[in-house]
Amino acid sequence: MIRASGSLAQKVSTFFRSRSNFFRDVVTILTGTVASRIIVLFALPFLARIYTPAEFGGLALFMTINNIITSVAMGRYEMAVVLPREDRDSAHLLLACIGLTTVTSMLTSVAFWLWAGDLTHFLGSPGLVEWLWLSPAVIWSVSMFNVLRSWASRMGVFGGISRANVGGTATTVTVQLTLGFLQKLGAGGLIIGQAVGQAAHFVILLREVARGIFASIGRSPSFSRVLSLLGRYRRFPIYDCGASLLNACSRELPVLMLGAFFSATIVGYYSMGRRTLAMPLQVFGNSIAQVFFPKAKQQLDKGKLDKLASSVVWKLSVVGMTPMLLITVAAPEIITIVLGKTWIPSGIYFQWISIWLLSVFITAPLVQLFSVLERQKERLVYQSVQMAGRAVSLGYGGLQGDPVLAVALFCLSSAAVHYANCVWILHRTGVRPLSTAGILLGEFAKAIPFIAIVWFIKWYWGGEWLVIAAFTIAGFCFMGLRFRDLFSRT
Repeated sequence: MIRASGSLAQKVSTFFRSRSNFFRDVVTILTGTVASRIIVLFALPFLARIYTPAEFGGLALFMTINNIITSVAMGRYEMAVVLPREDRDSAHLLLACIGLTTVTSMLTSVAFWLWAGDLTHFLGSPGLVEWLWLSPAVIWSVSMFNVLRSWASRMGVFGGISRANVGGTATTVTVQLTLGFLQKLGAGGLIIGQAVGQAAHFVILLREVARGIFASIGRSPSFSRVLSLLGRYRRFPIYDCGASLLNACSRELPVLMLGAFFSATIVGYYSMGRRTLAMPLQVFGNSIAQVFFPKAKQQLDKGKLDKLASSVVWKLSVVGMTPMLLITVAAPEIITIVLGKTWIPSGIYFQWISIWLLSVFITAPLVQLFSVLERQKERLVYQSVQMAGRAVSLGYGGLQGDPVLAVALFCLSSAAVHYANCVWILHRTGVRPLSTAGILLGEFAKAIPFIAIVWFIKWYWGGEWLVIAAFTIAGFCFMGLRFRDLFSRT
């Protein structure tokens, strides 16, 4: 037995040593992300039964406001932290980011003190006004975590990012469950839990990287160096800041417009779909995205960026295409079992959202190529087109009084823009458009047999448990048949 265990450990060790550094870094991030998502996955059935769809809608509106402001809180200089050749310059950029996000949080406090009532009334959730005082603290915590994560990625401290993800998520879930059982604060229980969890994310990661930051800055920070670096990377606030704001607004637009046109309950159905389906995608996609940025800069200098970018698209297509399309078919049955009958109306939202999030999963890391290639103007155009398409889609559905139509049009238009951008930005790295299209269409064709089996069983026999059984078997068959591709060298 001991020999067998030792042999297995040796094989596992040899496997990881044989992979590229990129793969090992992804696995490091992936470990923490998987653990954090498992925590949320186990808590979600309880949370869905403690809190109502309208209360989840209140949380979604609260986080939407914060996410939009956070996207530009540091003028996008947090993305530049990875780029300087010297660690001292990177550390000084980090100091600039701290100052910028502190100013943004203070201005947000003043704005909410003046206009919180008008804002929450417009969004169809007047009760949210009593919780907006937490927003500046959440914006500051999230922004600080984002810039520290960029520093940690630069320095290769991926284990610290993983530990922060696990600790912060565990804190969020614990507080939300405790308040839901004991205090009955409604949406406030979810919001307070989110605020405490975001603070935990930041504090844990700060402990991991603080020593390295102070060592890189030296005995005394240089204000003139900070100003020089802000000027050197001015393209980020000039071009990328606008693109990031458009991206955040367009990403959060469904929550804002569904709240304005319909109700917090509809927002809750949509936000639960996005939150639930995003979990398995974030497990892998975000891990690659965090490692991809610094690696892309290295490969650009070596003239090999096209190979890295195309291999990442292929890998994400392999991992995401079949599972997400299976979820598209079986979503209503899965929701009924996992979340309870209260959430049955959200099934149709889950199906459309899965199509959109699949495109996000495959293409999300590539957005960072605009920064790597210093083509922020093109990113601004891309985000403008995406924003316009989403606004028209949601506006048309809202005017028709049909929330399902609004979500469906939003998801389809978003997916189309994501895939078009994937082809375009890969072309900028040297990958032919036909090659990119071949990767995407090839993986879609390979997914069809698995989807057809589940769809046939659902159409011919029906039944919640039978559909879920078919979904599960098809998933295991996919993993077995594509095992080599799933774990191949990236």
